[in-house]
Amino acid sequence: MKKLLLVSLLTPSLAFAAAQNTPYVGGQVGLFNKVELEVEGISLNEDVDGVPFALFAGYEMALADNVGLGFELEYRNLSDAKFQNALKLEGQGVSLNVKPKFYIKDLLFTLAW
Repeated sequence: MKKLLLVSLLTPSLAFAAAQNTPYVGGQVGLFNKVELEVEGISLNEDVDGVPFALFAGYEMALADNVGLGFELEYRNLSDAKFQNALKLEGQGVSLNVKPKFYIKDLLFTLAW
């Protein structure tokens, strides 16, 4: 289980060793998620039912050998949460992201925000 968790955390971060002008696709899977809801002084916490995920496609523009700027379209499904079987929340969305990417020389991964 620990190896699977480690691979799932690192897989979305694998990239080329230097910034490139290139399209890319990717995804993310959420694990161990909780939802906190606060309404008029009432606070509820609940685990998320299902598995949240995100899919994205974008284009990276190289600004320097070790710096890139990614423009991407993302679909995110936050799954759903049930609060005391009285309230059910579902979340999903589409967004346009701009992400700076910093590559560390001689390593196979990148840091992206």
